[in-house]
Amino acid sequence: MKGLPVFSTFHFRAIWRTQEFINPDNEPPWLRLHSQAARLSPWLKLEVPAGQTEQEALSSWLRSKPEAAQEINNACIHALMSHDWDLERVADSQLTEIQNLKQQLSEIDVLRERTGNLVQQRDSLKLERDRLKAKIKEQKATKEAQNKRRWWHWFG
Repeated sequence: MKGLPVFSTFHFRAIWRTQEFINPDNEPPWLRLHSQAARLSPWLKLEVPAGQTEQEALSSWLRSKPEAAQEINNACIHALMSHDWDLERVADSQLTEIQNLKQQLSEIDVLRERTGNLVQQRDSLKLERDRLKAKIKEQKATKEAQNKRRWWHWFG
């Protein structure tokens, strides 16, 4: 079977495995492919008549259309290429998003560094302000003491 150039089997999901709580069919890429109009070939979409199993419907459909096997094979190849393209598109989008996030992180790092510098400057300015306030308070107290002595000097 190695290197076989065509798809050679069909796989059907057992009815009991389709129940949502057992094994939901929620593979995002497959759902994306199915949600896009005309993305998948009609050869990969088989209506199952009421009262028939998927296997019965496929068997009678294959017998009624001699070209079906080759068309299904071609459609599967196209679906895989389409799936690959979809994965590349999603990966490219994610790569772009990752690059944008890296840029934002770099900008955040620069802002953090600036913030750190500004905090240091603020703290230095607060110390200088407090030192100047203390000096002014000291000078004011000295001047008041001198004025008080001068005032008493006139009366005493």
